Amino acid sequence: MGSVVRGKTIGQTFVLDEDIAVKPKIALLQCPFLLCEADYVRLTQPGSKVTYAAFAILLLSAGWGIPMVAKFMSAWFSRTPVSVQTWEYWGLAIGIVAAAILFIISACVPNEKREVLRDMKEHFRSNPPRTVTRR
Repeated sequence: MGSVVRGKTIGQTFVLDEDIAVKPKIALLQCPFLLCEADYVRLTQPGSKVTYAAFAILLLSAGWGIPMVAKFMSAWFSRTPVSVQTWEYWGLAIGIVAAAILFIISACVPNEKREVLRDMKEHFRSNPPRTVTRR
């Protein structure tokens, strides 16, 4: 008959002298990531409040800037001088800077959702899928 190999990876081709009686089965195996209920809750909860505050201030700044753009367009089409005051520029700049600072803070503050996603990424990077053929 021949020798039996179990639990080892074979890196070379073997020629069989006898007919194979069964069709081989091919499977794609990967070590599962065990997701507990707490991890599920962390992944399904919304992002951090700091990120939402940053988006809110950024959108408020955009809303502040739209009338300024309208003033510039109106002045350009009517060939008149622009009537934007200095405080309007300062308001827009302060809003954009505040949003940028909050985005930086949200990137630096630990986030449970981000940690779970990082753990999942590392798990699947270190446990890639492998194909197994069995008879």
